[in-house]
Amino acid sequence: MIRQVLVMSKSKIFYLANEKDVSKLPVVGQSCDDVLNTQALAFTSVLSRHLLNDKFKMQSEIVALGFWLRKSNLAKQFTSASVGTTKPIGLVVHYTPANVDTMFVYSWICSLVMGNCNVIRLNSTLSALQNFLLEAIFDVLSKPEFDELALSNIFVQYDRNNEVVANSLSQLADGRVLWGGDESVLSIRRLPIKPRCRDISFADRYSASLIDGDELSKEDIQKIAEGFYRDLHPFEQQACSSPKIVFWLGEKEHFDSFFIEVDSLFKEKPAITLKNEQLITQQSLALTNRVESCDVYNTLSVVTVNAQFPLDINIHTGNFTLWVVPISQLTDLERYVDEKLQTLTYAGIAQEKLIKFLMKPSIKGIDRVVPIGNALAFSQIWDGYGLTNQLTRRIEVQ
Repeated sequence: MIRQVLVMSKSKIFYLANEKDVSKLPVVGQSCDDVLNTQALAFTSVLSRHLLNDKFKMQSEIVALGFWLRKSNLAKQFTSASVGTTKPIGLVVHYTPANVDTMFVYSWICSLVMGNCNVIRLNSTLSALQNFLLEAIFDVLSKPEFDELALSNIFVQYDRNNEVVANSLSQLADGRVLWGGDESVLSIRRLPIKPRCRDISFADRYSASLIDGDELSKEDIQKIAEGFYRDLHPFEQQACSSPKIVFWLGEKEHFDSFFIEVDSLFKEKPAITLKNEQLITQQSLALTNRVESCDVYNTLSVVTVNAQFPLDINIHTGNFTLWVVPISQLTDLERYVDEKLQTLTYAGIAQEKLIKFLMKPSIKGIDRVVPIGNALAFSQIWDGYGLTNQLTRRIEVQ
């Protein structure tokens, strides 16, 4: 039976080889109802405890996910959105990103809590962390009390060149969540869909930090550096919300002290390959005559760039490299804010000043503004989308 394949198989991942495999998925024809919605928060609570036990605590990404999955957090974000004349949209197909191991879980849980059935398309090659995470998910889903959820939340893999399977799966969707680079997202969007299928696209983005050096004191440095490290360390800056650029406002009296403090928080010895990647990025930037200075620490590479030039984020590869742009006033930031700038973390700036700046008609980018230390904290509002709205339909009653 299919139920046995899902719950008892060693991998618990369906491999889709042809169109028939797609049509046999247990989620096909499954109705979304209050039972799934009720089970969802119970499931996330158990999964949260599972991820926060000692076995997983060596992985900061897993710990962050475990805390986010706590019932108190999810209830605060989603309960108010699920009352009244709101219903799930149906079957949501999730296309997972390759660069951030845990990110697909966040959007999947958002869809799950809103009562949808889900198919999660995994990459052909899974990282050790993803295998770790999936095993935890399957352990919880295999519990008898989550039988209904197990049948309505299916994890699949298929050859990316198998157009028949890709087309068949896409045509099942009432909604699709697309994680990936611009080309990957555009490729998926070309697949056939139902006329009313909704697409939620999370394509290429990057993020930055804004630090007011004039407001930075010696006492502040350690606390802000710890927050900056939490934003920087996971995923080696490959997450869209990991800061790659630092806009340094005002005096640089505490500039060196700040980055020395951040660098001291890296406990592991940097790999030769990482230092080579940093050097390549430095050289690529130097060829454009944009480099004013370069400070190479044990792990960090901090490159101060000429503020009069626009920035080509495409040559920034992460790898704990930071581009620092000195600015003399907040309005100088305008010339650098493009549509791809997702998250701006900040320290030493009054929130009211930031809001006033963001309301300028010229600001086309920036979807999130959070204090330093919160860049990777996922919210149901992401990339400017409210996921509770995107993953439900509202019935108007007059």
